[in-house]
Amino acid sequence: DYFDLIVSNPPFHFEFETNIEISLNLFKEASRCLKSTGLFQMVANRHLNYKTHLVKLFSKVNVVAGDDKFIVYACSEPLRVA
Repeated sequence: DYFDLIVSNPPFHFEFETNIEISLNLFKEASRCLKSTGLFQMVANRHLNYKTHLVKLFSKVNVVAGDDKFIVYACSEPLRVA
């Protein structure tokens, strides 16, 4: 099944440790499950710099909102990376 919209605030805290593996897997699954015309929108802590990972999975990665601490990405045109 393919989705028109996927929205997330992915976790990165596991007890006292920062771990983005679950988020990276979520990004891959979002690119796989999103319609070619769909949108993956997410909010994250700015310091995680997820854009470097998102651009490998989506043709378009835009920052649509943010402040000093948080950032909102809108990702479209999934690349269907295996």
